[in-house]
Amino acid sequence: MARLSWWHRCSCGWKFLLTFLSVFGAWTGWWWIDSARTCDRQAPAALHGFCLMQVRERARQGDAAAQRAYGRYLEAHGEHGPDSARADRR
Repeated sequence: MARLSWWHRCSCGWKFLLTFLSVFGAWTGWWWIDSARTCDRQAPAALHGFCLMQVRERARQGDAAAQRAYGRYLEAHGEHGPDSARADRR
């Protein structure tokens, strides 16, 4: 029990923050792992995470299939990708 004595001394705010960050970190890790595992099943317009990074890199290297898939993704999310929608809202 001596190992958890620091937990008992923490305030509720710190406990909440630590718990929230742990859950958020686990969810982010799961999201990236899932995107890598399901890369071959993702629709070109709905690419996300690791798969999107792979397709974008292959497209920059000149892979024709990756350029088409990345082009479809950009068409679905605006001319400049998903960041352009954020710029329009400002």
